[in-house]
Amino acid sequence: MIPTKTYEELKAWLEEKKFQKRIDSLAKQYKGKKVLLYGAGILASVIADNYNLSGLDIAGIADKRFIGGEGTFHNFKEVDVSSMSDCKFDVIILATYNSYDVKAFLKEHVLPELKKVKIEPFVNKNCKEKFSEFLTKTYNSL
Repeated sequence: MIPTKTYEELKAWLEEKKFQKRIDSLAKQYKGKKVLLYGAGILASVIADNYNLSGLDIAGIADKRFIGGEGTFHNFKEVDVSSMSDCKFDVIILATYNSYDVKAFLKEHVLPELKKVKIEPFVNKNCKEKFSEFLTKTYNSL
């Protein structure tokens, strides 16, 4: 299992990455596009609490725990994973720490009919972070 980071650790990690620049870049890249965020865990909370997301046209936030999708998460509409295909969006941005597994899960099990939808991580990891995550995942699967 990949070690869980605390709220404060993730906040410091994003600050180190100058994360607002990434958000601004995504807002420019997806101007005029509807964005669906995926993942309502601690990383999504840190992002929603500490960064300006107003440049993104966010249709909602999907997560496997949003059964029925009736509420809100940090003022974003909750979207039930089983009804993601009913939501109007152009791109999915992953608000998860481990984005590789989530991207594969979405493409294979949730949205196989939406192969043309771009899915990308909110946070870009450097090679060291990706390699460390890979080693931890491999070790824990033995």
